[in-house]
Amino acid sequence: MTFNTNEIVASLQQQFGCDAVRSASPLPGNREAVFIQPAHQQQVFNFLFYEKQWRFDRLHDIMLLFQPGFEQTDYCLQYEISSKKFGNKLRLLLPYQ
Repeated sequence: MTFNTNEIVASLQQQFGCDAVRSASPLPGNREAVFIQPAHQQQVFNFLFYEKQWRFDRLHDIMLLFQPGFEQTDYCLQYEISSKKFGNKLRLLLPYQ
């Protein structure tokens, strides 16, 4: 089973508001990602890891991306998480100054 990134974004926006979370522009290779404002990072991670609907339980990778002009910043931290429940991974992006 796989998750739909748009469903996750809608769930997060309902919980934290549209300013805290939104779909990111597609990454290279047309990969989907979720853009999170840093002030909401802890809350979003807790929600994704403890909410029964999502139950993410694995952190696969953390990297610093350099993409000039991406989402009004040149650098983003990318977290890649997954779950035993889902067959795909979720990419979370946080702007980094």
